[in-house]
Amino acid sequence: MPLLDLSAEEVAFLAQPLPAQLASHPDGAGVGSAHHCADDFAARLGQGLALTLGARLRLPLMLVPCSYEATPGMRPHWRVSPALAGLWLARRQGMDARSVHPAMPGWQGGAHVPRALLHTLDAVLAERWLDAPATLPGGLAWRLAASDTDIILALNLPASAAGMQRWAREIIAS
Repeated sequence: MPLLDLSAEEVAFLAQPLPAQLASHPDGAGVGSAHHCADDFAARLGQGLALTLGARLRLPLMLVPCSYEATPGMRPHWRVSPALAGLWLARRQGMDARSVHPAMPGWQGGAHVPRALLHTLDAVLAERWLDAPATLPGGLAWRLAASDTDIILALNLPASAAGMQRWAREIIAS
């Protein structure tokens, strides 16, 4: 199957320089370096999620950590706000971000989270974990500063690092 050429929008996105926080690691090691502090797992995951979601949604996104009451389980479990699920669907269907309004049907209160969104989030989590396993917090949460709407992305993590390792390998292998 032949690949399609990149659109002008995709070429422009890929031509942008990396943000300064990605160009070098705070301890002087490069992003690709095997040396990462265990304490920066949440920061690296948030950075990866912002970059991936921003590319997929074709929007500049910033994730701001926020407090979250976690319920650890056997596997990672994403809690996606209806606003993020609605934004994902709208942008993936080609709608302009300016035309996506919080009052749209399905924007608030919709329980459906697209499987493609969960797969994308799982892939980022698995890659960041396998890059540098760390001490697992019970859960993490971020507020997306992409619109006037309160968009929250939260994650419950397993209590066991071995369980997380097994899960991450399964995700990458699938």
